[in-house]
Amino acid sequence: MEAAPEDISSLAFFWTVPRHEAFPREIRGRQVFLYAALHAGAVAEGEAATAALRSIGAPILGMSGPGPYCALQSGFDPFFTRGPVHAELHAYWKSLYLAQLADAHIDRMVETARSLPTEQCLIALWHLGGAMARVPEDATAFGKRNAPYMLSFDSCWTDRALSDVVIDWTRAQVAAAQPCAAGGLYLDFPGVGEASEALIREAYGPNYDRHSEIKRRHDPGNLFRINQNIAPA
Repeated sequence: MEAAPEDISSLAFFWTVPRHEAFPREIRGRQVFLYAALHAGAVAEGEAATAALRSIGAPILGMSGPGPYCALQSGFDPFFTRGPVHAELHAYWKSLYLAQLADAHIDRMVETARSLPTEQCLIALWHLGGAMARVPEDATAFGKRNAPYMLSFDSCWTDRALSDVVIDWTRAQVAAAQPCAAGGLYLDFPGVGEASEALIREAYGPNYDRHSEIKRRHDPGNLFRINQNIAPA
């Protein structure tokens, strides 16, 4: 991906194939390394541009092909919501940006993937960069833009009794990955119930104080607060 054209965005992750009829019976419950990539452009160009990705190893299941963006964007939704796949589902997701993707860190991710506490947990590696990285940090509300990767632990479980086990595992993995961290975090994956001022400052970086001042002018009573909240200055 580091040499790929910017028309391609990708996500790679360690997961367990869901025990669901959408997947062949013989691979359900199997631990896998899976990746999804999207080429935004003409089909022929996309097939050529993604050829290297489609030739990694011998796939146990291939689902590549042209289609609308929304089909890919929403394709995993049934596995991360309550519904036909999971009548009860709990989630605790945390993330951090990576300054680099060293071989040692890849090895650690592989070993960590062997210890996923439930079949619904996954470890995701998001490739960033490109146009988003060329926007100045103070140009928009979203601050951290120059990290080449984001690592997220998207931990889910269906048995409420496993809550403490899964949450503790997730926190331990984030702590272990800190030596490779680039600073900052993505506020979609902060860890449920952990939206402290320190965490939010880390996410927004030097933009935090500007946001707080805007909040003082336009929402001094902090009406908009049911979120990862920035309090009025």
